[in-house]
Amino acid sequence: MKPMITPLKTGVAYHSNRILKSVQEDMIDCVNHNMNLVVHMYTHNDMDRHKYVMKDIISITEDLGLECWVDNWGLGGPPGEKSHFLAYHPEAHQYFSNGDMDPVFHACTSQFAAQNGIIF
Repeated sequence: MKPMITPLKTGVAYHSNRILKSVQEDMIDCVNHNMNLVVHMYTHNDMDRHKYVMKDIISITEDLGLECWVDNWGLGGPPGEKSHFLAYHPEAHQYFSNGDMDPVFHACTSQFAAQNGIIF
């Protein structure tokens, strides 16, 4: 039996640019350079200011035939700064097994608010 060969995934991590015309041009450039995957970074700023723009960016990416992943960059804590998400959902704080709250302000991703409040 022949081993199954899957195509190599090539792509980029894409963040910071939220201007749709520029995103469209960049995604076309990815396709023209034989990429098939884009990882979009979703940040605190996106959660607060660009929620609907991110939806459009993901649509642009997928409409061009690119596989689209979304990485929650720092939303539940590091990397990045303290999580703004926890200011909105304090019940989602991560706690240590001894009951102490994590002083770095990580969000517990298995907590209901974390699962339903942001994209993971």
